[in-house]
Amino acid sequence: MAVRYTAVVKLVGKPWLLLLPVLAFVWVVWFFGLTHTLDRSFFDHCTVATEKSFQAPTNGVLVLIDESSLAEIGQRYSVRWPWPRSLFGALIASLHQAGAQKILMDFEFFEPSEDSMQDDILAAYSAASRETILARSQTNTPIFWSKEFQKQYPQFAVQSRMGLVDFTPDSDGVYRHYPMLGSLAAQATAHVPEQTNSLLRWYGGLEQLSTNIVQPAAQFIVLGVQLQNDLRDKKFDETDPTSVERGLVALPPLDESTAAKVRGKVVFVGANASGTVDLKATPVGKIEPGVLVNYTAWANAEQNCFIRPFSTMGNLFISALLAFAVIFAGWRQASAAWLAGIAAFLIVLLLAGSYLAFRAEIFFAPTTAVFGIFFAALASSVHNFWRESARKREIQGIFGSYVSKEVVEKLLRSPDAIKLGGEKKELTVFFSDLAGFTDLSEKISPEELVQVVNRYLAAMTDFILDNGGYVDKYIGDAVMGVFGSPEPLENHAAAACRAAIACRDWMETAFQDAPVKLHARIGLNTGPMIVGNVGSERKKNFTVLGDAVNLASRLEAANKDVGTVLLIGEDTERMARGGFVTRPIARLRVKGKLQPNQVHELICETGDASAEESSFVASYGAGYAHYLKREFAAAREHFLRAKAMRPDDKMTQCYLDNLAEFEHQTPSSDWDGVLILKSK
Repeated sequence: MAVRYTAVVKLVGKPWLLLLPVLAFVWVVWFFGLTHTLDRSFFDHCTVATEKSFQAPTNGVLVLIDESSLAEIGQRYSVRWPWPRSLFGALIASLHQAGAQKILMDFEFFEPSEDSMQDDILAAYSAASRETILARSQTNTPIFWSKEFQKQYPQFAVQSRMGLVDFTPDSDGVYRHYPMLGSLAAQATAHVPEQTNSLLRWYGGLEQLSTNIVQPAAQFIVLGVQLQNDLRDKKFDETDPTSVERGLVALPPLDESTAAKVRGKVVFVGANASGTVDLKATPVGKIEPGVLVNYTAWANAEQNCFIRPFSTMGNLFISALLAFAVIFAGWRQASAAWLAGIAAFLIVLLLAGSYLAFRAEIFFAPTTAVFGIFFAALASSVHNFWRESARKREIQGIFGSYVSKEVVEKLLRSPDAIKLGGEKKELTVFFSDLAGFTDLSEKISPEELVQVVNRYLAAMTDFILDNGGYVDKYIGDAVMGVFGSPEPLENHAAAACRAAIACRDWMETAFQDAPVKLHARIGLNTGPMIVGNVGSERKKNFTVLGDAVNLASRLEAANKDVGTVLLIGEDTERMARGGFVTRPIARLRVKGKLQPNQVHELICETGDASAEESSFVASYGAGYAHYLKREFAAAREHFLRAKAMRPDDKMTQCYLDNLAEFEHQTPSSDWDGVLILKSK
């Protein structure tokens, strides 16, 4: 199970594989339109933020039937809304006489009036004013511009003087898109864009537009009614467009102060009063008259500033790219805070870029990309947590039973504290073996033997862990420990010496009732070695390798040859010097090595030695020093004194035997005092 888990973790460690589920989420979000609301909100905020940066064309005017117009016309002519259609004819007449370039009537005259004469009058004035464009829908046209009317007055070409006004808002009821083709706005400009459903760039609502652009309709209606009266006085037929056209030519122009407001300009006529029902929700934050939508579309076309939507495929590509950037930035076990920071930075960058693109007349809907970044950060966090958990389990599996609880917890907090793969360090290695184990196995049952071994291994493990080391492995009844890794340990040689002394002392009393005398042989050595994970994908072990490790193992075995229990290498003795009592055993050349090693017996910590031990070590040490200097008589004297204190000491007797041989045959000039061990 662990192997499969590790394999899966390694597999999904590839950032491009982690990207696949993220892209799937992004596609689902985009496909089901879950981002549309947020994208529309972003569009509206950009619209409001930039509306003051763009000025509306100066050749366009909004003439509105507003509250003041309703009040003034109602009072002057004693009419209520909806007005008689002759008043609309009057409005058209005055705008025509004022010299308007285009008159775009955003009113739907799809139903006949109760008084058919009213329809005939409006038909005549709107036809005679050839710059007038009337509203139509996909299914309806002005009721008074019937086919019969068009046949009767073909010279006015009224069929081409209508524009669509039935456009559809977004799903939230706000008008952001405008279908220019065949629209009322398209009839007033020669700059119809290629896009069939463009996004509008708004200049604001009516309050943001200047008073030169927004004009009340009453002033023009009053002048128009006067024009109608003049035509009647001159006996022109108001129901005949030909007669109306001749009559308007014959009449004098309007008052200059009023005419100047619309002369040479494109005039959009609409309603902006309660009860007129032509109100629409806009991105600029309030309900506006529907004619403002047509006017804004015309103004965009005139200035070529429609907002162009960024392509869907391009949007998805950028979303995938940003998601991959988050995954790539975080896939190397980045912290949650780092991922959140990267995601926040990219989102801010994305929104800022989208805003700048909006100002450049491109709308990049950012929400899909934001979701991509969010999903990528979430997926990376989950993946990193999963991978971190796997790595922590691996660390716990490697060290959980072999190092102290505090070290394991630190490694779990900082898994990189161990370099999985190997690095060179100076460490101290501990080897211990149970002497007498073979004889014991022949005298007790297997069950009892296992209990003895487990008790011994448990004690050795505790002594190693308590002194800051970790148990590398158990080899039957042997124990291998390491000091100084995976966590750095100050003076690891001294720590290993304390653990070894504790092991030796415990063994002296632990198995007194055993049928065979048991003791532990221990070897310690300090030196450079490679520490890291070795093995295969299926089985790994955190361990140490190198000559220094091999020497520690040889020293453990050498105890049997030199009659000691606890041997340490020269580097271990050097690092631990001053804190422990030791005696030099020999310059040993172990099997497979050319260079000899000065080996010492570790006796106890400084201050714990008895007077007898101190005297023995002093005499033995003096004899050994003279021995290496070829001062054999002095060496013999000190060794004899040491033998008197410890008659059964094997190394003291060994040197006395060598000295006895030297009396008969002096060693050669290249003699170096090295003791050669031929066994491992």
